[in-house]
Amino acid sequence: MSERRRTDNYSSGARQPQHSAAQAGRGRIAQSTQSGATRRPSYAASARTGRSGTRTAPARLGSAKPARPQTKKTGSSALSRVFSALRKAGLFIAGAAVGFYHLFDRFRTSESKRIVTNTILIGVLILLLASVFMLLKPSIDASRAVRQAKKGDAAEAMQLLSRAEAEGLGDSHLDKARIQMADAFTSQGRYTLARQLTEEVSDAAKAAQQNSKTDYAEAVSLYGERNFQGAAQLFYRLGTYRDSAEKYRDCLCATAVTAYLEGSEARARSLLAELSDAESRLGRVCAELGHREFLNDPLFSAESLKHMRESYAQLRQSRQASPKGLIAAGARHSLVLRSSGGVLAQGDNSQGQCNTGAWSNITMVAAGNSHSVGLRADGTVVACGDNFEGQCDVGSWSDITAVSAGAYVTVGLKRDGSVVWCGRGSNSLDSWQNVQLLTAGGYAVGALNENGAMLCSHASALLPMDVKMFELSVCSAVSAGILYDGSLITTLKNAPDWQELKSVAVSETGIYGLTLSGAVRTHFFRPGDSLSININSGAAEIAASGTHVLVLMSDGRVYAYGNNTYGQCQVNGTTR
Repeated sequence: MSERRRTDNYSSGARQPQHSAAQAGRGRIAQSTQSGATRRPSYAASARTGRSGTRTAPARLGSAKPARPQTKKTGSSALSRVFSALRKAGLFIAGAAVGFYHLFDRFRTSESKRIVTNTILIGVLILLLASVFMLLKPSIDASRAVRQAKKGDAAEAMQLLSRAEAEGLGDSHLDKARIQMADAFTSQGRYTLARQLTEEVSDAAKAAQQNSKTDYAEAVSLYGERNFQGAAQLFYRLGTYRDSAEKYRDCLCATAVTAYLEGSEARARSLLAELSDAESRLGRVCAELGHREFLNDPLFSAESLKHMRESYAQLRQSRQASPKGLIAAGARHSLVLRSSGGVLAQGDNSQGQCNTGAWSNITMVAAGNSHSVGLRADGTVVACGDNFEGQCDVGSWSDITAVSAGAYVTVGLKRDGSVVWCGRGSNSLDSWQNVQLLTAGGYAVGALNENGAMLCSHASALLPMDVKMFELSVCSAVSAGILYDGSLITTLKNAPDWQELKSVAVSETGIYGLTLSGAVRTHFFRPGDSLSININSGAAEIAASGTHVLVLMSDGRVYAYGNNTYGQCQVNGTTR
């Protein structure tokens, strides 16, 4: 700003300015009256020479912008728009003021004008600092939120994070803060809050990694609290994460020990029979639980455990040999798989669910409310009918070994034990692994894993994981399975005491069972839904919906019972 500073700039090698006649005159008079005095250059000259860097200052100030592009937020708040407007206004005013400063400096001829100019510059700097603060405030709030989370103040932490989001903090910075807060809450045992934060993370990979960390921590905590069933569910869902597979087997072993101590030897044996290393694992788990006396019982000797494994392996083979998916009952249509590989469809065709005439090489069928599914011999899948929920989008599926269908969902079991699905399903199916049996009905999807434990998309239909089954059927909130001793287990209260079962089916109106001899057992939820099905032997498979029931006999004949309003029972008497 001073005369000395302008002199230094000229002496640094800058090009000499061109003067107007009046300026040249003032220069000559100054030189004649005072030897060696410094010439005062014009504004135009100083602008060209860039004295004291003032030529480039407007570019720096006027072009300032946020450190990151702002991503559009869903449901952006008024507060976010206010902050954005203030930032833009502050930077615009700063740039305009600097430009005004240079324009005014051209006429700066007195001390009073110099004071005014410097005051303007101070105002510009204040506006610039305010703009920078507004840019940094969302990040500051996010950092404060993380610190409060680590201190355990969840309410304050969540409030600060919400404020940072409203102020327009970018997705990547929000994700980082959410993950750090979720990690803090996980270490404090506040798992539900941690999962709520992780659900809002936009980066799917980072969210999945943090969820696994939270699930693992909770599973370890549940195991320490001796909630072995809850721990087993979490460890199973984690799959190969860290040592989850080993800890899942520890949960099964610990559950067996607990069952034995409670007097349920059959339950304990069924659990241990699924563990190939039960002998070695028992010693370690019993030591952890402080129940070494469990090892002294002859029922759980190495020889006895080996015999149990062999017996249950035979039961598993028997189940696999039973026919599956040769008949299917939709809400108002029926499917019968022909021995030729074609599919017969009868009933309501308003959605095209009976357009199966061109199907060939089909090995298994399934039916939803208004759609039909067929599994081809090459592992691909075909579907027709209602596709409003995407339940028929199976064209890309391959390497499928079994299919099933719920009301508006189609599920497929892959050869590697994983599950694929389309329609109105559940993301929880994506984590299922080592599945041996897959079933769907109503709005639920169920499965049995390699240990005979149940998995289910709906908690209301889930049977305890320490219950081992070789057969399962689900329909919305009701599930029914067959234990290794052939007895029925179900979520339904006052269920029938059926024994020697080989197959079971659940519909919206009842539970149906097939005995080893092929007799049909029925239990209806309401008296008005009752059907008279008198088959005492020879039945090979049963399929049911809320309107009708199909029974496949061992000789290939099909019988139909129930409502025939849409012709869904016209398959009665046909032969595969």
